[in-house]
Amino acid sequence: MSEETHAGAVLRLLRPIDSSRDHVRGDAASPLAVSVVGYEDFLCPYCHRLRAVVERLREVLGDRLVYVFRHFPNERAHPGAELAARAAEAAARQGRFWEMHDRLFGREAPLREDDVLDLARDLGLDMERFAQDLASDSARARVEEDRENGRRNGVTGTPTLFIDGMRYDGAWDFHSMLEALERPVAARVHRSARAFANLPTSAGLVLLVAAVAALACANTPLAPTYERMVASRFGLGPAGAMLSLSIRDWFSEGLLAVFFLLVGL
Repeated sequence: MSEETHAGAVLRLLRPIDSSRDHVRGDAASPLAVSVVGYEDFLCPYCHRLRAVVERLREVLGDRLVYVFRHFPNERAHPGAELAARAAEAAARQGRFWEMHDRLFGREAPLREDDVLDLARDLGLDMERFAQDLASDSARARVEEDRENGRRNGVTGTPTLFIDGMRYDGAWDFHSMLEALERPVAARVHRSARAFANLPTSAGLVLLVAAVAALACANTPLAPTYERMVASRFGLGPAGAMLSLSIRDWFSEGLLAVFFLLVGL
């Protein structure tokens, strides 16, 4: 069994996020962004609970949390789920997907057409256009495309989540999901730091930045504070035999000696 599958479920997200097609909340361009792709049903009670958790995560992570909603309605279990999914797509045609998304998650099953028309009216949508889009074959096809993609990805129930492209099978509580979301960010920072450290010029760049920072401190209103800092004394060793030098001397007599030794080696 490959690492891509487990017990018949595909662990890696097969269709990557496409901002031109998917419904995306968050800043996908951020270097520290972490994505959550959810295959969900507007009338699924577990999806309702997850929505509250996602809102808390957005408060903590802000736009770094890139949340992608994909349809996976289960009409048999949740009457009105197909209608809700089409209503969200009809609202999306007028640029109001997320407003409709939030209102639909505030409703319970069953859901009738009059209910979604009332929601659209409350949003101030063009009602004639909304009704046409709601009944259109293209809205049905868009929902079905998401559902088929989910099935190919091993989705059988809702909600099914993929974090940074990998299936998440952990708990849906706030702390468990926050830990899972922070882990990819930490790994990405670690990889970036290692890549920078492996550059032949990384040490020179650090020295250049340090020199520029020191010049700025010595030639700006920060100069008195900088002088007090480098002149402050710092000691090492046991009481009575402590070696006490200023921070300036520790750098010039100690760290620079080590630096030139490493350069010579």
